[in-house]
Amino acid sequence: YKPQSTVEDLLNKVMLNFYNTYGSSYKLLLQLHDAMYVVCKKGEEEFCSKAMFDCMAIPLQINDEEFLIDVDFKVGSSWGDMDEFVPEWRKK
Repeated sequence: YKPQSTVEDLLNKVMLNFYNTYGSSYKLLLQLHDAMYVVCKKGEEEFCSKAMFDCMAIPLQINDEEFLIDVDFKVGSSWGDMDEFVPEWRKK
């Protein structure tokens, strides 16, 4: 249970950080298990995904090992119609 609850605790911190930093620019919709759903304007997916990633980059430590949990992105006009999204900043 510890790894699963760690991800959820981390995501709660991320959502608070994201809201405090970008709450006037993006609308947080939902936190569901290990996902965060955000609305951004069409064409702002690159910047929004980078902002989300930067907020998510919180180092975790287990014993003597420090690590980050990676994230992936999906975009779409509705929750049921989303496609994988690899931002340009990830390709570098």
